[in-house]
Amino acid sequence: MFAPKPGQVPEVAAQAAVIQSRRQFAPNEIIGPNSWWIIGALIALVGGLGMWIAGAGFYIPLALAALIFLLGGWVVVSKGQPIFMLMYFMFVLVGAGGLIVTANLAPISLDLKVSTTPVTVLWMTMPALTFAATIDRILNGLTRPFFGWISDHIGRENTMFIAFFLEGLGIFALYELGADPFWFVVLSGIVFFAWGEIYSLFPSTCTDTFGTKFATTNAGLLYTAKGTASLLVPYASSIQKATGSWDLVFIIAAGANILAAVLAVAILKPWRRKVVAANDAVATRPVAAAAPLPRGAH
Repeated sequence: MFAPKPGQVPEVAAQAAVIQSRRQFAPNEIIGPNSWWIIGALIALVGGLGMWIAGAGFYIPLALAALIFLLGGWVVVSKGQPIFMLMYFMFVLVGAGGLIVTANLAPISLDLKVSTTPVTVLWMTMPALTFAATIDRILNGLTRPFFGWISDHIGRENTMFIAFFLEGLGIFALYELGADPFWFVVLSGIVFFAWGEIYSLFPSTCTDTFGTKFATTNAGLLYTAKGTASLLVPYASSIQKATGSWDLVFIIAAGANILAAVLAVAILKPWRRKVVAANDAVATRPVAAAAPLPRGAH
């Protein structure tokens, strides 16, 4: 294995399904100078302390998520890279849906009264919650290379559509059938299998869009969307307590994933194709030759 050299395009880029840029974007070309983000962090710190003193601590995560999108989004758009915010928004949508199920799997199983019910799958018998937690971890790991390999052949956005839509359907089916211990185990596994691919698809899509030279930093910036998504997870329990069931939580999580699936093929794919084409036109533009000096000039 080797890192592509400047100007090199991995072999897979020869396939029409994969849209890859040859231009190398430095991180500050995407999110702006560090000073802007330091100011944003100070605003978040002062605002959070003010809300805590005022007794509004419950809303601090929501306010912080809003600040990230409003201030962060303004900075990114002002740098001329709004497509980064679309990828960030999609990451938050899918990440929040998966994290909600992950964080609340035990209380969901208790409310559905399936946590200790024995379930037999492939000649193995375990309590439903234990079984679900076991296969969820395995499938959550297998999904990353699997969907990464798929995306190398049919394209990033097409794979996103399949995976996100599958996760949305899995969450909705868990809402409909989760009271059956067998389906609780199987459907939670499907949800985790479809969720884990965000950790392979989004970094590769980011690198395809913004180049390989600063791939780790740029993908790391995009990965902070998981932190933003986690700010929304506590509100799932609040919704459950307010409504007395997990129904609305399941519907919101499923809807978020299906929305992300539609955005992947309806907006991200054509938009990214235009962005990459424009970036490549700049990256491959020949440098104008210097005009010859007049005879006798030095």
